[in-house]
Amino acid sequence: PIEAGGTWQAAAFAYLWRASPALHGRKGMVEGLPAAELADRGVLELVGRDVRPFLQGLLTADLGALAADRAIWAALLTPQGRYLADFLLVEAEDRLLLEVERSTLDALARRLTLYRLRAQVQIDDRSAAWRILALTCGERTTAKCQG
Repeated sequence: PIEAGGTWQAAAFAYLWRASPALHGRKGMVEGLPAAELADRGVLELVGRDVRPFLQGLLTADLGALAADRAIWAALLTPQGRYLADFLLVEAEDRLLLEVERSTLDALARRLTLYRLRAQVQIDDRSAAWRILALTCGERTTAKCQG
């Protein structure tokens, strides 16, 4: 945890920050690193026993590379190969979080729901529960970025 009331999940150069009233609109420093909220990003949460096999058959990334300490970049394409959306996938306990551009979040949720069929997967917009922060790493902060 970064501080009381907040937890985070690493996602490449962005962090998903668990929202709480004290953290709303937070800017400045996170663990000594310059941070800025990315208000144009949202979070879809996928939970259920079939989440990984469901997504593995749909996305451009290998979910085998996803781990609690390693986010992966993926995209959803049409069956014809046309781009629909891209996002970061983050493992958070028993669920997967998709950090995606807010303008495509609803369409992505609808498309995933359409493909779900009988898979045991629940898809919910959790943008209000998470804040996405971009962290800046430089010469003076390299150790913090790597650790």
